[in-house]
Amino acid sequence: MKKFYPFFILFTCFWLIYNPIHAQEVKRDYVYVLSLDEDIFDGLARRITNKLKRIDTNKAKAVILEINTPGGGVGYVLDICKQIDMLAQANVPVYAYVTGYAWSGGALIALACDRIYMVEQASIGSAEVKILTPFGIKDADEKSLSAMRAHFRAYAEHRNYPKALAEAMVDKAMEVREVRYRGERFFKTSEEVQKMREELANDSERIMEVGIVVPAGKLANFTAKEAKEYGFCRSIHQTRDSLLKETGLQSYKIEEMTKTFEDSLANFLTNQWVKMLLISLGILGIVIEFWTPGFGVFGIMGFTFLALAFIGAYLAETAVLWEILIFLLGLLLLAIEIFLIPGFGIVGILGIIFCFLGLMLSLQTFVLPESEEEVNLFMINIFHLTFSVGIDIFLLAIITRFLPENAPLRRLSVSTVQTAEEGYSVAIPSFQNLKGKEGIAMTKLRPAGRIQIESQGYDVTTLGDFIEAGEKVVVTHVQGNRITVDRQNS
Repeated sequence: MKKFYPFFILFTCFWLIYNPIHAQEVKRDYVYVLSLDEDIFDGLARRITNKLKRIDTNKAKAVILEINTPGGGVGYVLDICKQIDMLAQANVPVYAYVTGYAWSGGALIALACDRIYMVEQASIGSAEVKILTPFGIKDADEKSLSAMRAHFRAYAEHRNYPKALAEAMVDKAMEVREVRYRGERFFKTSEEVQKMREELANDSERIMEVGIVVPAGKLANFTAKEAKEYGFCRSIHQTRDSLLKETGLQSYKIEEMTKTFEDSLANFLTNQWVKMLLISLGILGIVIEFWTPGFGVFGIMGFTFLALAFIGAYLAETAVLWEILIFLLGLLLLAIEIFLIPGFGIVGILGIIFCFLGLMLSLQTFVLPESEEEVNLFMINIFHLTFSVGIDIFLLAIITRFLPENAPLRRLSVSTVQTAEEGYSVAIPSFQNLKGKEGIAMTKLRPAGRIQIESQGYDVTTLGDFIEAGEKVVVTHVQGNRITVDRQNS
């Protein structure tokens, strides 16, 4: 048997060396398909980015991104483009399949892909840069316009598309001409044509201007046939099967990364008007609940609406757990201030601040804005919260003023004032004997707090002075169940 040992040892060594290498070889037999078919804002952009991140680059033969969008926020668009670049670095090609329109940010995403395919009715372009502000949408300044032009130009250079035509999708001031030289087609601005003539002065007669492709004052927007003619679109396909057949992907497994119920729910809850309505109704329900004894339907409705607002923010990945906890802490502080501490002081103010911070942070991915886009989003979020509170104030005004006297919500407020002059009193007999008595502050009086008189505790308030715990006080006035004290003069 010893003569077999050398063969056994040789086989074992070969297996140990070959098997780890072989184990790493994974056949790429999946084609991932996902759809981008809405405005590119908040939750949608992050879900598309996360889906691109979840693609197994060891198994992916290619990715088909079906585009039908008017665009959206620049930052969100660039995040998607960045993830497409990451897939390209992993040798996973991403093909854009424009099934409707790839406008604005959608055009940039299409240019970022390795190839562009389109249906016959599709179009691409119209990427005019707009800035979203709390007071509406305004035209971009030169800085923002120049930055977006640079992005379009960079991807056009990388994918070998006509750079001038790509930039003309962004800047309507550009005029782009078609020029032919020695049988080749070029697309250049008037300045670039003049520069070309100067550089080829000895051969300038061969430079032929065919005509204007994109006139000044108009953004470049191309149909599928035009995009194919100008070199953007590889080919036109009416169905995905036709596209798969041309690209040689028809025999691979198709992994549909379809829109889920979670996606649809997040899209609905992160709509800016839905967000404002949920926050407004949530705050209103809790405010009414604080007005009424016990815990009832208004509290349940308030917490439900706010929970939906936070669920939408969580699904959109703008809210994290600690931001939700900050908001809940604010509600707890408000409850303590209202039900346990007389008057309204620092605890209530902190509660309002924490509630505002929790809601504010749940609407954005940053704490303090750093870029112009983040500053604009920060101001928009403040406007949304202010608008929501304004709705609450309006509804409370209706409740307390315009509803009939016998309406249930009307009874949350007291319209008749019962004064001491008319004989009304909620006096506690034992309190009437306290006037002039001395006591010791058990807590800080700021100005409300608690004192002790003859081993008995009482809730009191001062005339405005802050009194430290342990100081001696004297009761100066008693009206009903309200006890007023002052610092005892030594």
